[in-house]
Amino acid sequence: MHAIQKRLERNIKHRKSSRLPAFDSIRNLPKCEVPDPISESQKKVEHRRMQLEKWKEEKEKKKTRIPVTKGFFLCAAEKKPFVAGIVHPSSKYVPPPPPRPMPSKYIGRSY
Repeated sequence: MHAIQKRLERNIKHRKSSRLPAFDSIRNLPKCEVPDPISESQKKVEHRRMQLEKWKEEKEKKKTRIPVTKGFFLCAAEKKPFVAGIVHPSSKYVPPPPPRPMPSKYIGRSY
């Protein structure tokens, strides 16, 4: 009885294992290569490296961009030349009013 049970289990196992390759051969599936699993430490290192590369790209973009007005930038190739000249005060400047005369401390004589 024990041998019959073993043979039955072996046949079931063999049927399951032989069924999958038979189905795959019928369907003509392309062989897919499974990449090696990456460990957690490797994932962290790779993620950190990608962040660093992204940061470097952003830094290079900021170096090449020059602010012209709020929200608008020029590339380094379009950079305007430095022009030195006379500094003019802004038209919004209003000089302060003249100081009020201070009242004298001496008001009058009391006899």
